[in-house]
Amino acid sequence: MNTKRISAAAAGVLIVMLLPVSIFAGSLFGPPQPVSRPDGGLHTAIGYWRYEDKFKDGGDYVLKQNQLYTHAGYGARDLWEVYGRLGVADMKLENAFSPTDALTSASRSDLNDTWNNFFGTLGGKLFYPYGKIFGVGAFLQGTYFFNYFSDGVSGIRAGGPYTAGLKIKNMWDLNFGIGGQMAVADTKFYLGPYFHHAEAEASPSPAAPGLQFAGDTTIKNKSAVGVFAGIEAPIGKGFRFNIESQYSERLSIGAAVTFTY
Repeated sequence: MNTKRISAAAAGVLIVMLLPVSIFAGSLFGPPQPVSRPDGGLHTAIGYWRYEDKFKDGGDYVLKQNQLYTHAGYGARDLWEVYGRLGVADMKLENAFSPTDALTSASRSDLNDTWNNFFGTLGGKLFYPYGKIFGVGAFLQGTYFFNYFSDGVSGIRAGGPYTAGLKIKNMWDLNFGIGGQMAVADTKFYLGPYFHHAEAEASPSPAAPGLQFAGDTTIKNKSAVGVFAGIEAPIGKGFRFNIESQYSERLSIGAAVTFTY
């Protein structure tokens, strides 16, 4: 590795690390080895991510999302890469409206919101190859949702009717991981551990005693550690296909198609 390339790698990762944590975003991590050309270049992608995880405050909730996004990145294939994404997502938060006592009933138990929340992603990678087959890399990646998710519920409380709404806002996550990679016939197989923090503000309006969220609170992911694994392979004329799964309390899975310029 020459000095100029090492300096460029350090500068790229430093830029990513200096950006405010609140604007990071997530989805596929991708292979440890950047997909840009060896001499540096641009790549773009479209992807889908099915995200599931357990969140907690006083209780436990399963959060599910479908995410669609576009991606653009720049880097040198065998050393470093920085990238950004823009996407849209829905949300299901299970048991968000579940009653907490026998005096309360609810018309539904889950919060459901459709595709009306946009998110942004920034991330960066460093990679070190051990010959042509093996390599190891590290990444930093996160997500911020620009709008909020919301839903409403009605029911009976102590013999009288009520209605209540719930907003999930200021949702973000941050991920750091280390992955090992094996390349066979230009197909990359990779896996590794990652550390994960996600949180959001839950705000009922109006607050309804007898439901899970009786006041403003912050929900956070239940487990900070997970594992990821994936395969990335060429599909012809500059295009590559990536499929990946992640597990931390719940299984998430997705895929992306990348084009390298």
